[in-house]
Amino acid sequence: MTDAAASTTSSESPASLPPLRSDIDVARREADGRTEYILKDPLSSRHFRLDAVEWFVAMLLDGHRTAAEVHARAVQQYPETHLTVDEIVRFVRRLALAGMLRLSGRGDLDRLMALRPQGGGLRLVNLFWQIFYIRIPLLNPDRLITALHARVAFLGRPWPLALMAALVLAAATLVLWHWPRLVEPRAEFLSARGLAWLLVAMVGVKVVHELAHACVCKHYGGRVPEMGLVLIVFTPCLYCDVSDAWMFPSRRSRLAVTAAGIAAELVLAAAAALVFVATRDGAIHQAAFSLMIVAGVSTILFNGNPLLRYDGYYLLSDAIETPNLRLRARRYLVAAVRRLVLGDPVPDLDRPDRRRGFVLLYGIAAYLYGWFILYAILGMLYRKLEAYDLQALAGALIALGVVMQLGVPLWRFGAVLGRLVRQPGSPWRFARAVAVAGGLVLVGVTAANVEFTETLSRTCVVQSDEPYDVRAEQPGFVAAVLVRPGQRVAKGQPLVRLVNEQLLADLRGAEADVAVHRVLADRAQADGDLVTAGQLRTQLDQLRDVADHARRRVAQLTVASPGDGLVSTDDLDRLLGLWMEQGSPLMRVARAGRFRVTVQLGQKQAERVAVGAPAELKVRAWPERTFDGRVSDSSRMASAAAPAVLTTLYEGDVAVRPGADGWAAAETIYRAELQLADGQAILRDGMSGKARIYLGRTSLGRYLWRTVADELSLDLLLKWASS
Repeated sequence: MTDAAASTTSSESPASLPPLRSDIDVARREADGRTEYILKDPLSSRHFRLDAVEWFVAMLLDGHRTAAEVHARAVQQYPETHLTVDEIVRFVRRLALAGMLRLSGRGDLDRLMALRPQGGGLRLVNLFWQIFYIRIPLLNPDRLITALHARVAFLGRPWPLALMAALVLAAATLVLWHWPRLVEPRAEFLSARGLAWLLVAMVGVKVVHELAHACVCKHYGGRVPEMGLVLIVFTPCLYCDVSDAWMFPSRRSRLAVTAAGIAAELVLAAAAALVFVATRDGAIHQAAFSLMIVAGVSTILFNGNPLLRYDGYYLLSDAIETPNLRLRARRYLVAAVRRLVLGDPVPDLDRPDRRRGFVLLYGIAAYLYGWFILYAILGMLYRKLEAYDLQALAGALIALGVVMQLGVPLWRFGAVLGRLVRQPGSPWRFARAVAVAGGLVLVGVTAANVEFTETLSRTCVVQSDEPYDVRAEQPGFVAAVLVRPGQRVAKGQPLVRLVNEQLLADLRGAEADVAVHRVLADRAQADGDLVTAGQLRTQLDQLRDVADHARRRVAQLTVASPGDGLVSTDDLDRLLGLWMEQGSPLMRVARAGRFRVTVQLGQKQAERVAVGAPAELKVRAWPERTFDGRVSDSSRMASAAAPAVLTTLYEGDVAVRPGADGWAAAETIYRAELQLADGQAILRDGMSGKARIYLGRTSLGRYLWRTVADELSLDLLLKWASS
């Protein structure tokens, strides 16, 4: 019917088709000048949407007519649809599988399903996607929703709606005003407590989201027969069956039910934003941030996205009065390709439809977005399975996904060409198809060979070249820190003052011994006892050496800078009151004007970065300046450690995961260093920014292939396929 592919072949049909169930509830609706019918199974609460032609065919199912007889009546009533017997049979089979027909036994369904089995490729495609969408009903919440609706129904009045709208607008203004604070790095977001708050926020937001749908559905007289879990790519999500909204004759009511979840999340996000701005560090602040991210970002990127079959899709579908928007867009897209390739008149494109252009553009966007989703899902699956050493299974899933998304359409196109070759009188259609296919291949090959300069952009950190390590020269307690982080210091400038009472006591004792022996030596000299005076003066010289040594040790309690530079250690106040052993590190002083830029790379990236490659640097402290340089070193030594500023904890590129000793890189990383040609006088140790490394000339095809291969590890897939 409207969502079945056209077919010109017929098949053997049963003696009679099963009749439509007499207890099915039917609602008639007008949508954009078209009439549609909503069928509801009162036992399972499942719904089925039919257009006028499908409803006419359904009404012909009386248990006596055969498929051929139904086809004859339908073609007589709607000759412009060009229906075939196969389409009639497929439509009846869909009704049977949906439970809308009265079957005398399992044999009726088996006999109906055996008329014309679906194509193997289509079954595989459906099976492939069903793996990623598993629905698990849990309870019938209708009585609970009825009680809840009685308590929150006042929120649907004009003044509460106006207040909630004002809250969302005020929060949006605050978010824009405090945007720099919102996007600043947050290491605590990925801490154990942060992840716990995130999980609580996700569960709470989804519960509120589904309850909002349910309460609005109940408000307009619908039932909520089912609530449960749905596993989307093995990730559990809550769902609530509000399909009764399909029966509402008012489009406004249907839109309200669909928009309720998005509206509830936006109100939660707005309230969380106000709390976040009004608080500082603490549990409430962190909980508000998590709630704001879950309720706000997920609504914009997922629930409100019309390219995904969530609330945004159904809102758009109802708003433009185009039922089965994705299905119709796909049909228009296939029809347009068929007209372009074969030159056939396509009824779907010839019928008047003022929204056809928009729906066709939506179909193109949805198709491209489908590839993006497939790419993201397979990449995520690979990374999850890789953690359990299941790369072979990941490779098999990647191969299956690519075959289903690309191989099946190509196989169908080849089947069409094969039929054209066998059909008499259609050489021009075959020639046109080959010409169009050849032209597309030529365009693709030409585009794949377009060359450009490939660059690599990575987070980087400025580090001092051989900085001074300032250490305690004598043991003692830190009494004072005389500098602050980032302060410019000169050679010999005091940095830290330590206190050691034992050293001070030793100095006082040595000085007292010197004073006593000086008096004794002078007295012996005055008494004419030259021998004693000589011995005392020898001892005095030794005691002076001891006193000088004690004085030097006390002087070393004041730690001075070993050279000119900048203090590069943060949080120096933590040193106050600590006991430092001799040689304990105190701080680092970056050498003035001598810096290197460190970039962390993945394995594939490290293989493409060559020493001498030109590079550019932009630091956050000087966003208007671009510093030129070159790659001075590209280490092939693997590491699991990276400066914190280069990790995802601080808006870096290196993904991290919890380890035994804190956060560790989630993959093996490699280091590259850049030597800057200018601007080092204004750089400071610890500054971060973005480095762009020029990798050389490459073609678009090679770049795309390498990007996909890097993300999905297709090199592993190729090895697996060839084994």
